[in-house]
Amino acid sequence: MDIKEFAQKTIQRFGTHDPFDICNQLGIVILYLPLGRMRGYCYSNENGKAVVLHDGLAEHEARVVCAHELVNHRPAAIACR
Repeated sequence: MDIKEFAQKTIQRFGTHDPFDICNQLGIVILYLPLGRMRGYCYSNENGKAVVLHDGLAEHEARVVCAHELVNHRPAAIACR
């Protein structure tokens, strides 16, 4: 599956293209922390999953980084269910 097909299936499955909404639907917590030079990362442990974003990102940049980290969390399961 190419990236365009993956995006289309993800939007169809979740009814949105907003990565923050998709995280919410998947139960992935979004945290904002001072990360220095890092823009974001994904984290998971026995207590759950989180996308951690740099607290200094502009809203549009945070959206892009969130989408990137969301795919890192669930590369196959997001669109293929």
